[in-house]
This record gives sequence, C-alpha cells and structure tokens, in this order.
Amino acid sequence: MIWTVDVSGTRKLSTARVKELAAAEGLKQGNLCFRVSRDQVENHLMRQLPEISYVEVEVHPRATVKVVEKKEPAPSQGPCHIVAKKEGVIDSILALEGQTMVKEGDLVRKGQVLISGAIYPPPPEPDPA
Repeated sequence: MIWTVDVSGTRKLSTARVKELAAAEGLKQGNLCFRVSRDQVENHLMRQLPEISYVEVEVHPRATVKVVEKKEPAPSQGPCHIVAKKEGVIDSILALEGQTMVKEGDLVRKGQVLISGAIYPPPPEPDPA
C-alpha cells in the first residue's frame, strides 16, 4: 500500500499539480503498489507537463516522483566559440556554421576551441580585367 507520495525537483512547477496528475494514474495515498504502473504514470506526466524534460517514478510504500524541469536556453548573443568542457579525443565533429578547428582523432585540452564562431568576410572576387 502507498503511504505517501513525495515529489522532488520542482522549481517553477507546482508539486500539487504533479501529485494530481500522478493520482489520475493511480499513484496516490491508499492505493495498492502492485496496481500502479510506473511506466503509465511517467508517460502521463511527460504528456501532460510539457515543461519537464525527464521524470522518474518509484512505486513503494513511500512512492517518489523525481522531476527534471526544462531549462530555458540562454538568449542568443550572436556567434561564439564551441570549446572543450574537458580533456579528451574527438570522436566526430560537425560544424553547421563556423570553422572547425580540430579533426577526428585529435587530442584536446579543457578550454580548447573546437569550432570557431568568428565570422570572416568572404574573399573578394578576382577582377576580370
């Protein structure tokens, strides 16, 4: 039997709203644990709460719902460099814009520029005269 339902990870999202939606799928105080489908509760929460990027439900007498809310991307400030977060080896690299500064198999250091965001003017066309 479920005694309590604990919700964690909410910042902007209401804990009461998460509990209400979980209860609609059977995850509520007093229900029998074996009658609750963890997958159904997780899928229902993901469908009903577009502001979350991940949810994990554990069904025990003390049930838990762990929520990860989506982070708003920082406003674009124009071109920027893509740098290595840590040391490693480049497995593959694809630059949709900008100049690739490393190639597959290269060893990189933390902070090394991988893709340059610098924008250069196109080279002038040769004079036909």
